[in-house]
Amino acid sequence: MVFEKIAKKVIFLVFVISGCFLLSLSFIYAEESVSECEECKVDYIPGVTKDVETLIVTDKNCSFCDIKIPQKLLKSKFPGISFVVVDYKSKQAKKLIDQYEVKILPCFFVDPLVKEEKIFDEVKFIFEDKKDGKLLLRKELSGICVYLDRKEVNKKVDLFLDFYKKGTSEILDDLINFSKEVKISLDIHFIISKDKKIGYPREEVRVALAISELYPDGANNYIYRRIKDIASSSWIDTVEKEGLDYKKIRNLMTSPLIYQLVDKNQELVEDLMIGDGNVILINNNKIFKVFNIDKEELKSFFKGE
Repeated sequence: MVFEKIAKKVIFLVFVISGCFLLSLSFIYAEESVSECEECKVDYIPGVTKDVETLIVTDKNCSFCDIKIPQKLLKSKFPGISFVVVDYKSKQAKKLIDQYEVKILPCFFVDPLVKEEKIFDEVKFIFEDKKDGKLLLRKELSGICVYLDRKEVNKKVDLFLDFYKKGTSEILDDLINFSKEVKISLDIHFIISKDKKIGYPREEVRVALAISELYPDGANNYIYRRIKDIASSSWIDTVEKEGLDYKKIRNLMTSPLIYQLVDKNQELVEDLMIGDGNVILINNNKIFKVFNIDKEELKSFFKGE
């Protein structure tokens, strides 16, 4: 079916994060054609089984943790579905988290009654079918806002950036100023997304990692300037503007250490399943796609620290 082909493509290509996660899936609703079987329309009556309840476990105190788009996706397929939202710290949620070894939030627990819907076989691939019959919406579709298996590290922000991503320099600049203002650490990691790019994106990442290793205090300034200059000049020109030692950088880039730095960067990116730039990780366990920085909203994560 058209829906299955489109959605599977999305699951394969896109890492979904909170508010951004189904900007990519929005075309599912637009591009899905009417049933290939015209006669099926007469027989198909959505929601003819009992009401199907979905329990959503999430962090209710997280203003970034958007669950509306996965709800819309489920509702579009199962009109009789209803939702109950519980906080992950509640007794009920903790029991489910332990029982099903949940590692990320939000998590959608769907009543097995949904299997009685006629359309279920066409879309069953969007669910994880547990041994006891319970269905969980796959994390590629539920989105990821909180990693439950990552230790919280206070006063820390990690930015995952793509040198070529629109808006990256503004986000980086705002985060640099924000980190100084509220006195938190800011670490930068690098993404090479699948979008077509000019220049040599892998070399840009290696240069940035080398500079971060050699000039930890000046790396952010270089990265900011490089994002601005990347379409018009080489990284060597940017290095000269920043007054950095080209030979030291080149020597590190041809040493075994650079492979360790690249592997360490990539390992974290893959561990968090990040496939796009302008993503921030807060306190090591909350992750979001950002399009701009709202400093007041960000401050809410660091109150009392």
